[in-house]
Amino acid sequence: MKLHVHPDYKYLTPLLRGIPNREYKCEKVFCNKRNIVELTTFLGRKYVIKRYKRPTLFNCLMYTFFRKSKARRAYDYALLLMERGINTPFPVAYIEEKKWGIFYTGYFISEYLPYSTLRDLKVADLSVEEYKRLAKDIISYTIELNDKKVLPLDFNPGNIFCYRKDNDRHWRFALTDINRMQFGKMVGFKDTMRAFDQFGITTDKIYKMMVEYSLQKNIDIDFAMFVFLFYRIRRRSVSVMKRKVRSVLH
Repeated sequence: MKLHVHPDYKYLTPLLRGIPNREYKCEKVFCNKRNIVELTTFLGRKYVIKRYKRPTLFNCLMYTFFRKSKARRAYDYALLLMERGINTPFPVAYIEEKKWGIFYTGYFISEYLPYSTLRDLKVADLSVEEYKRLAKDIISYTIELNDKKVLPLDFNPGNIFCYRKDNDRHWRFALTDINRMQFGKMVGFKDTMRAFDQFGITTDKIYKMMVEYSLQKNIDIDFAMFVFLFYRIRRRSVSVMKRKVRSVLH
């Protein structure tokens, strides 16, 4: 087993070593699908433990010899985001388990952020003005990420924490589930439109979002709408095709 602990959390090392054997108390399960995400407490502070699903044999070999594991990437990417001033749960440690010298599974441990995601936010409880502010701020946030040469590849509402501090009218955001990202290259307009499409925005709200984006970026609204809809239609066409292929194979 490989355990890498952030220098600020070396004192937790004995407790972290017990994670693969479940030597901790699970206080809440956030997700139990492909991966398992749980809340626990160590020495009076709350942390999140994410256990990644065991990869295919091919990927196990790739993570052993050629690529960083998802747990390692989540840890490294969190540090890169913080260097760029982008909020994300502080990375505490990552664990990589091997069997017979081959990668088996990984864990990523982070600080706990007590915020709702955009997906879980109770939009119905927001006033019209609060909702407009939220929409405007998430667009500004997306532009900020792109300007800092950060492109999240899982930029969906379930991976974005949202919150406000005290009497600040602006919304703040933090990224989670960050093991799939690109850093360092210029983020193009098309990449941004693909990112917006992951929000699952309803048709009646697309135009309003594009108007706000066009105003902030000073680009043509018709062109923005065309590119956005092009990628939405292409994504849905691919999704329909995959479903048809799966139905034929089964």
